[in-house]
Amino acid sequence: MLALTIYVLAWPVVVAGVAFFIARAFISEAREGKRNGEPLI
Repeated sequence: MLALTIYVLAWPVVVAGVAFFIARAFISEAREGKRNGEPLI
């Protein structure tokens, strides 16, 4: 039961970490594209 509780509580941390890295990469790419005059899409 404890393992299940830890598993359930760990998911939001994992999801937040993945979302943070994706957002960071997206912002980095957007800035680089803006600097080079390329469209975002």
